[in-house]
Amino acid sequence: MTTKIKTKYRNIEGQEDGHLRILDEKFKGVAVSVGKVSIDGSGDEESATLSYDYDILEVPEGIEINEEFNQLLGDIIVDMLETKLKDNPGSLRFNDNSEN
Repeated sequence: MTTKIKTKYRNIEGQEDGHLRILDEKFKGVAVSVGKVSIDGSGDEESATLSYDYDILEVPEGIEINEEFNQLLGDIIVDMLETKLKDNPGSLRFNDNSEN
């Protein structure tokens, strides 16, 4: 992930982690609250599937939430996870639901 994605969002000050304001030109001003995030790596060893829940907090008039928005939000969530893993790995909670 490039550092360019960091210019496309910011945390909403005064709110808990996961409350974001989108700065990307196409979706500028959209505010979301990201909930549960999961990564399923049970497929092949080279890829994983990212799943996440989110609530829209605010959408400026004229902006449509679509698949392109979902892709951007997914990229932002990956960036947030990578940053937390690098800066403070203890801040993430992992739950392995695999059945062995």
